[in-house]
Amino acid sequence: MNYIRFLDSDDYLQSYALEHSYHILTQYDVDVLMYSIYIAREPTTYTQVEFDWQVFPSHIEGLYTPTDLILSLGGYAMITSAGSFVGKASLIFENNITFIPHIIYEDIAFCTKSVSKCKNIYISHEQVYNYTLVPSSIMNSFVTRDKRIKITYSYFMILQTFLHSFREEKNPVMKEYYYRACLDNVKKLMQSLQLVGYVEELGFSKKDLLLSLSQLNIKGKRYFCCLFPRIYGFPKRMRLALRMYEITHLGEI
Repeated sequence: MNYIRFLDSDDYLQSYALEHSYHILTQYDVDVLMYSIYIAREPTTYTQVEFDWQVFPSHIEGLYTPTDLILSLGGYAMITSAGSFVGKASLIFENNITFIPHIIYEDIAFCTKSVSKCKNIYISHEQVYNYTLVPSSIMNSFVTRDKRIKITYSYFMILQTFLHSFREEKNPVMKEYYYRACLDNVKKLMQSLQLVGYVEELGFSKKDLLLSLSQLNIKGKRYFCCLFPRIYGFPKRMRLALRMYEITHLGEI
């Protein structure tokens, strides 16, 4: 029985973490074990601090098939965080599940594909992973122009992975999930792209993105914003501004 456990260089596990994982893995013979809740630590004193993020909603706990898990989520929710992940080695290697190189958020596609390919998954709320909130880390540091370009490129590459899975997936529940994952990544990509535009060092072109959108049958506002990314969000800001004007001025009449 061979499993792979991931750990970031800034983080650490509770002393009993591997023993806890071993008991679940042997009792349920699962392909994937995910720990939904992290312990957040201050980077100098390692004091525990408040941290309200978790991988899955609180009602998601115990043994699931991939289909049951997606249905329990009630739609789309991002499956991520390699630190929460314990996976059977054979599942990962036989399905050629790899991290997308040279991007940020590389664990999103990795964890999602692992869950979709496994026969069963166990979700635990036991807090065994200590996440250190290092200010200079990729996730917590200031977003420079170069980092924004990398973020935009990362969402594009994740979109390509999800598009491939969407086309290949036979399970209708998982296929719908991948479709929603694609739409979510398109939204995040456009939100980031509006800040940098189609600069030369972006790593993909307008033509590449239009091709991706056509595979999802995306038209209308999103398609238009792909052509002119700098205006993304402008219509919504205008609606909010007009609504605020109506409330503050016309409402007084």
